[in-house]
This record gives sequence, C-alpha cells and structure tokens, in this order.
Amino acid sequence: MSVWLSRILEQAQKDKNLAKKLSRIAELDSKLMPSGLMRGSDLLNRMESQSYHKMAMESSRLCDEVAREVAAPDEDPDEIANWISYNCSQIARQLPRKRRLW
Repeated sequence: MSVWLSRILEQAQKDKNLAKKLSRIAELDSKLMPSGLMRGSDLLNRMESQSYHKMAMESSRLCDEVAREVAAPDEDPDEIANWISYNCSQIARQLPRKRRLW
C-alpha cells in the first residue's frame, strides 16, 4: 500500500469532512469519466458542456484541498493532488462505510 494511501485513509477515519471530500471526488470522477461505452460524438458533446467543466473544476479543487491536508511539510501538494485524482476510485473503495443503526 502506498504511503499516501495509508496516510489518507488514516486521516479520513479521524476526519469525516475529509472522507466526504474523497467520496465526492470519486463520485465526480465516475461522472466525468464513465466506464461504459460511449460514442465519440456523445463524449465530445459531454466534454464541451458547462456542467462537465464545473464538475472538473470541483474535482480539481477538492483534490487540492485534500492534498494540502495530508501533505507532509517536505512533500509537494500538487503531486499528491495528481495522485489522488488518478487513484480516487481505489481510495473510495477503502474508505470506511457509514454504519446504519436501524
């Protein structure tokens, strides 16, 4: 397991706000880059839409925020943000799940 992944998961267990940000990043990623089959024209139209750009900007902002929260003083937050963006699905799968009491 990567050092960043273990650090992110450890901090997400302590900070629910951080866990929410990570879940939102994964949610946005699944909308921005769907895994299903799409025609080229549909994908192009989607990428040119205003909502696509808003979601991309939100995802980028959240990755930057999370990276700044978990970065050690000697680490580059931009490098961590890029790693989070690329590995958001893996991170989300390992986040602690909410427990329902009913």
